[in-house]
Amino acid sequence: MKPFDEFVSNKMIIIASFILGAFVIYPRIISLPGELFYITNPGTKVGYVLFFSFRYLFFSLLTWILLTVNIRKQDTLVFTERLLKTFLITVVAYILYVLFSVAVSKHADCFTGLLLFQFVVTCLLCSFIGHFFAMYSKQRKQEHEIEKLQTEKLQSRYEALANQINPHFFFNSLNGLTALIRDNKKS
Repeated sequence: MKPFDEFVSNKMIIIASFILGAFVIYPRIISLPGELFYITNPGTKVGYVLFFSFRYLFFSLLTWILLTVNIRKQDTLVFTERLLKTFLITVVAYILYVLFSVAVSKHADCFTGLLLFQFVVTCLLCSFIGHFFAMYSKQRKQEHEIEKLQTEKLQSRYEALANQINPHFFFNSLNGLTALIRDNKKS
């Protein structure tokens, strides 16, 4: 039986990453039309939309990395250890985001509470998903082991019963043959 994480394909992780990326930046998605309405310069609008697209792709990529690490690379069931590793990756991603944001955009919103909240949500969400997969995989392995032990137990009981019955059939067959031989000699 395969562990549960082998049933999760890379395609499923990518799709989940795009969905979770949209979920994480949902407050920015909601405010996008209003912010674009107040921007009058067409060049600034294009830059804003491009930076918004970058943010979405960045969070989708971060989510993909964290899900891949949590589902495929970490086999620990200790949640704090999983959370710490995920947090370290998230901090590195946040630093990269801040550096890119400051270098590219004049209106760098990389120090807002909303952005920090989005990184924290991404970290926690991916940690919980990875922990769920690890626990489910462990449960499936234990169920498989129990099923295997029950099968072995039934097999050994069957063999013990067969070993008890076979000598009786052999003895009865010999008695039957002996009786036939005696009857044959008398006739």
